[in-house]
Amino acid sequence: AIGAEFGIPVVEDLGAGALVDLSGYGLPREPVVSERLAHGASVVTFSGDKLLGGPQSGIIAGAASLVSLIDKNPLKRALRVDKLTLAALEATLRLYLNRDELARRLPTLSLMTRPVEELDAAAESAAALLKKNLGGAFTVEVEESTSVGGGALPGDMLATRVVALTHPELSAEKIYKIFLELDPPVIGRIRSDKFLLDMRTVRRPEDVAPPQRGV
Repeated sequence: AIGAEFGIPVVEDLGAGALVDLSGYGLPREPVVSERLAHGASVVTFSGDKLLGGPQSGIIAGAASLVSLIDKNPLKRALRVDKLTLAALEATLRLYLNRDELARRLPTLSLMTRPVEELDAAAESAAALLKKNLGGAFTVEVEESTSVGGGALPGDMLATRVVALTHPELSAEKIYKIFLELDPPVIGRIRSDKFLLDMRTVRRPEDVAPPQRGV
């Protein structure tokens, strides 16, 4: 790295913070923390949530001498996380010790790697429940779509299945609001004047179906 060549510390912000090569799980490759450090970065910063899959937090890793200086900075005390966050982060990091089981045991990675066939089945089940509970005025269809990677995989799209809802007298915005006001709330998205329920992060189809005659 140029910084190392001239004796200048280099800090690299990785954002999402992948600890493993995601391409091995069929996902878009993201910079891996250990690789960036090996490449010459003195310090890397990344999220404890997002791709890592832990609690919302920020992590600083790198040369011990530089991390020690950061640790002694008075500002660190104001920005440090609490003990509950540290406990959750430790539990998440322990999952990475068993790479063979990681995709099954880490919720974030498990959801991102769900096969489309599984999403198909979930979407069909959710659609059947919605048709039964909402009544005949609603049109309920299963459609192919994509999930946006968001903060974890910004700019990347994952194939998914959605349940699309329309109503002759209700706009997509109105349907969105109705589902948002359920207890617990059901959050979808609007596209092409349809209210969409993305099944990628839905484990139980009944979780997106309101009670009968509830809408």
